Amino acid sequence: MSYCVNCGVELDESAIECPLCSAPVLNAFEDEPEKLPPYPDNTFTPKAKNKYMGFFISMCLLIPNIIFVISNLLVPSTGNWSLYVLTTSALFWIIFIVPLFVTKEHPYVLWFLDSVSVALYALFVISDTRSSKWFLNLALPAIVCVSAFALFLLLWMRRKKRKWSEITIAFLAEIAIESLVIDGFYNNFYEKEAFLRFSIPIVASCAALIIFFAIVSGNKRFELWFKRTFHV
Repeated sequence: MSYCVNCGVELDESAIECPLCSAPVLNAFEDEPEKLPPYPDNTFTPKAKNKYMGFFISMCLLIPNIIFVISNLLVPSTGNWSLYVLTTSALFWIIFIVPLFVTKEHPYVLWFLDSVSVALYALFVISDTRSSKWFLNLALPAIVCVSAFALFLLLWMRRKKRKWSEITIAFLAEIAIESLVIDGFYNNFYEKEAFLRFSIPIVASCAALIIFFAIVSGNKRFELWFKRTFHV
């Protein structure tokens, strides 16, 4: 037979609290019940949905573009400069905002859309200068080269799961090779004698970063510290 430690009333054997004062019934021979923390260990912060974020950025792009077009129409003597703003914003929207509206993963479709959009943008730029030679001999080969390298990197990444350090090294190597190829197209188009004019500092910078990330990837403790510090 047991009694309430608070008011002294007699308690039933199956009681978990006092029927009179509602004090909890504690058994000295049983382990103390586990106390719950005053707040949960893992806090959850809801993330904004990609579609809402895409809609918000789209509105931020649309409003200034409308203002630019109206300003250009009010002062037509300044030329059709608003078309360049519109096409540049459209290219930015296709490359960076469209993926936010895609619910399923379609990397190859997005790659094709981005490649075509960049090519059409370059074609629009030369439409004002009427220099098709620049587009066919310089812009288009450079775009095809960058698109091919991007497709190769995409296929390489999707073949199996890659470490972040491997992806970083492959991306830096791709930038270095692309800069060499584009520099070659540039010198060939303008018939310059000096070769590798702007690609040398790019290649040197990428090489230094590749060496650094290779060292990080080879040292497990350093790699764990780097991932923990920079959240990669």
